[in-house]
Amino acid sequence: MKSTILLVEDEEGLADSLKTEFELENFNVLWANDGLIALDMFRQNEAQIDLIILDWMLPHLDGFSVMRRIRKTSQVPIIMLTARFYIGDKVAGLTGGADDYVTKPFEMEELIARVEVALRHSQPAATTAAVYTAGNLNVDTDTKRVTWGGTIIPSPSENTSCWWRSSVIKTSPVRGKIYWTRCGGSILTASQTSWTSMSAISGAKSTLPTNLS
Repeated sequence: MKSTILLVEDEEGLADSLKTEFELENFNVLWANDGLIALDMFRQNEAQIDLIILDWMLPHLDGFSVMRRIRKTSQVPIIMLTARFYIGDKVAGLTGGADDYVTKPFEMEELIARVEVALRHSQPAATTAAVYTAGNLNVDTDTKRVTWGGTIIPSPSENTSCWWRSSVIKTSPVRGKIYWTRCGGSILTASQTSWTSMSAISGAKSTLPTNLS
């Protein structure tokens, strides 16, 4: 799937060149030539915009103010692309919300590389199947199976899908326990003797073996 860039640049010739180069690199590009238009465009297309390239000196509303307003509601990656090269400007831009700061003139290859890095850093970490073990207790998040010494412990009969979307937050091999967070925020504890703190799941304990010790 193509990533979408909001390009905010008032120099039409430069904007046309950037748009062409990024489209050749398989990006979708939206262009705004002043700060107020950029804000409106971002609000209308926020769900589709993956990254913003933002000039500082813009008509009607400067790029720094645009960034500050966007940062009130969004953490979309922003790369400042500007002729302001003084160290004070760079520090202000980066501490004000920019993820990167590129000064004009610039090399297109470097800007593309910085865009790709910013997009990569903005992606959520990939989740992989995992097996958590604490003593004889084993939780396999791929097969969605919990066993004690090879014996399958049935999952709670109610809210099962919610339970399996939970995350293991702590394991204790010494005590033989695995701690889970439930969607509603409750703490579930699987131990060598029983499931505990599961009263919020109706009838859950009745589905579990009683001879797990």
